[in-house]
Amino acid sequence: MPTFGEYLKLLMENHKIGVNDLAELSGVSGAHISRIINGKRSAPTPKTLKKIATALNESYEELMKVAGHITSNNTHLPSKEDKKPKDLQKILDDHEILFSGTPLTDADKQAILDVVELQLYKRAKELNKRKKN
Repeated sequence: MPTFGEYLKLLMENHKIGVNDLAELSGVSGAHISRIINGKRSAPTPKTLKKIATALNESYEELMKVAGHITSNNTHLPSKEDKKPKDLQKILDDHEILFSGTPLTDADKQAILDVVELQLYKRAKELNKRKKN
C-alpha cells in the first residue's frame, strides 16, 4: 500500500492538478501539501483530509483509510500521541497553524503564548489568595 503522500500525488496526477491548484481548491497551504507528498509530514489530520477530499471530489472515508485514521470497519485507530500530553510551545513551534484559514506568524504565536501565560499567572494568583483566606 502506498504512503498517504504517494496516494495523494497519484490523485493529483489523475485530476491533472498541481500543488498550488490543490492548495487553492482546498484551503490547505501549498507548503503543507508539498511536505505531505514528499513524506516530510505524516498523514494529515481528519480536518485537512476533509478539505482535500472535497477539493478533489474524492471519498473522505477512503482518504481516512489510506491515511491510517480508520480501519476497513470504520474504527478510529488510536495512537500513543492521542493520550500523550502535548506542550503548547512545541505545538506552536513545530506546526503550521491557521486561524480562520490564515497562517499564524511567529508574532501571532508569541501573542497566544503571552495571553496563556498571563491567564495562568492570574489564576495562580487567585488560587494563592484563596489559600490565604
